[in-house]
Amino acid sequence: MIQIQWQDRLLTARRNVSLGVRRIIFRSRDEATLGAAVQTIATAAGLDVANEHATPQPGDFWLGCSPRLGWGQLDPDLVGWACSVEVPLALSVLRAAAVQSRAESARERVEGRPGLLLAVG
Repeated sequence: MIQIQWQDRLLTARRNVSLGVRRIIFRSRDEATLGAAVQTIATAAGLDVANEHATPQPGDFWLGCSPRLGWGQLDPDLVGWACSVEVPLALSVLRAAAVQSRAESARERVEGRPGLLLAVG
């Protein structure tokens, strides 16, 4: 999971939403244009990937599409959505969060190890 800040527009009010992303969803027909970028981000951050036929879940980030069967009773604060015009921005936000997540994981692994001192004389 990665944590992002996403600016959402609800009716006419703008609000910043902090979202824990667990899965990225995009249209099957966008595989050629988005597939590689989404897969790179998902692999780096340990996220799942799905297409527009997926059932919405908390932690989803929908890129340029909506669920085929609707949003259901899902809390809008637990899911992110980017319209087709916002997809490049959303990919940038997700990519930056994936890089930050990897850096934090690496730092935790290094800090958790006992120090090793090497003296050369």
